[in-house]
Amino acid sequence: MTGPDPKTEKADLRKRMREALKQTPAAQIAQWSARITEKLIELPEFQQAASLMVYLSFATEYQTADLIGRPGRVVTALTADRSGEVLIRHAGQQLKLSARSEETLTVGDEVVVVEVLSPTLVRVEAHQRFWGADPSP
Repeated sequence: MTGPDPKTEKADLRKRMREALKQTPAAQIAQWSARITEKLIELPEFQQAASLMVYLSFATEYQTADLIGRPGRVVTALTADRSGEVLIRHAGQQLKLSARSEETLTVGDEVVVVEVLSPTLVRVEAHQRFWGADPSP
């Protein structure tokens, strides 16, 4: 006698969770997201980490979109035709994300996140361009 197929059970559970989250009010998701962030920041592993990678959220997932407007710096050069990578400081940790820009940015350039394109990709602008001639906010 064989038991239930774990892959089928996992797929069914994910489907049920997606449906439940679709029915959850946005205010509740925001509240849960804030609590998750607070708990994450409290973890010793988080506090001791030199860097951290996260997926950016979609729809009813834990919200990480507060990365928009965050400053960062280029660690892999990018052009309008080629993605690169940026380090963004968030909740006391560095996040390394793939990035796109309409302008050429070189390693070390200061940038600002202006859009979340996918769970692992952001659009950035040069800090000077974003803030204008005066780099202070």
